[in-house]
Amino acid sequence: TDVIYKTVLDIYHQQFEHAYDATLITDVDGKIMAGNVRAHEFLLTPGEALRGINMTQVISGADAALMRTLASTLETERFARISAWCLRGGEGRFFPAEIAVHRINLGTGTFLCFFIRDISWRKKAEERLQTVDTAMRVARTGIAMVNLEGHLWYANPAMYRLCGRRNESAEGSPPPSMSEWLADPEMSARLLETVAAGDSWRGEIALLRPDGAKVITECQAVANRDTEGELVGMVLSFADMTDRLRAVNAERQVERNRVMMESLGSVCHHLGQPATVLLNSIEML
Repeated sequence: TDVIYKTVLDIYHQQFEHAYDATLITDVDGKIMAGNVRAHEFLLTPGEALRGINMTQVISGADAALMRTLASTLETERFARISAWCLRGGEGRFFPAEIAVHRINLGTGTFLCFFIRDISWRKKAEERLQTVDTAMRVARTGIAMVNLEGHLWYANPAMYRLCGRRNESAEGSPPPSMSEWLADPEMSARLLETVAAGDSWRGEIALLRPDGAKVITECQAVANRDTEGELVGMVLSFADMTDRLRAVNAERQVERNRVMMESLGSVCHHLGQPATVLLNSIEML
């Protein structure tokens, strides 16, 4: 029995020391009594330097009131979860962390166990996603994402404005087909075949509005792949060419008018000389 007990203790000790999360054991006031290897790596605190530090010095903004709240909450709950910033002692910098707190009741007393996970990479990914989302929402270019079945699963506000439509998709309702938004219903399938073959596509596409009006756009289609590199659909960007086409037509009209005026000037010039001779002859006669 003693051997089994010692073996179990060794297993628990190994799990504690080599756990993925930084693990700190404190008293109910937050004073650190022990920390595992990961805790020293996260907090950049060597050896026994962690012992005696209070969690209020580790968690940014934490105070004695927070410790009391945690202790009272854990009297009825198994875990308490905190999203906070923790201090890297050796650098004086903070890193974003997700902290789970568990209460341990032993015969020798009550303790708190803090499991700290560094979520710096997740925070950066969320910030990048937020930046991309903001850029797509304020972009003047219409952006649409289509799955392999040709269904539209995302469109930015500019895309809805370009097509004269409103985002009325309800939770659980099937997404609209991209072919319904194109003047040529077969174009969506052809674009999917192109990007599936590993090519991108660029050209003019006419979008169809609910009232039957068409909007000529310049479209670019590229493949959309997941983190495993598998094709999951395509991303389409649409730039309204209405103003550009209007400007081109205006330039063409101006050029036609210029050529016409030059032609009229040349005709007048050629008619002017014989008319002058004829007028002089009439006056002499």
